[in-house]
Amino acid sequence: MSSLKLIAFYGNNLSGILFPDIYTNLHNLEELYLSENWFTGHLPPSLWRLKKLRKIGLSDNKFIGSIPSEVANLTQLTHLYLGSNRLTGMLLLSSCI
Repeated sequence: MSSLKLIAFYGNNLSGILFPDIYTNLHNLEELYLSENWFTGHLPPSLWRLKKLRKIGLSDNKFIGSIPSEVANLTQLTHLYLGSNRLTGMLLLSSCI
């Protein structure tokens, strides 16, 4: 699993929570697409430690909580889709540039 670069499970009606350390061993992950499912709970903290992530699609789920400031740690990130969830807060573009 540590060599995975892409995970795409969008539009599958998957449900449940994503465990806090689910992404711990995915150091080479560049693209993650989980949109259009029924995932709930908070966004996993381990997600924001994946330094090679370029694209994240988490829209159209039931995620809750605030958008973590750690998203600014993803310096390779070019696409971030979080719409249609129950997330709160703001992303400061100056912290992401």
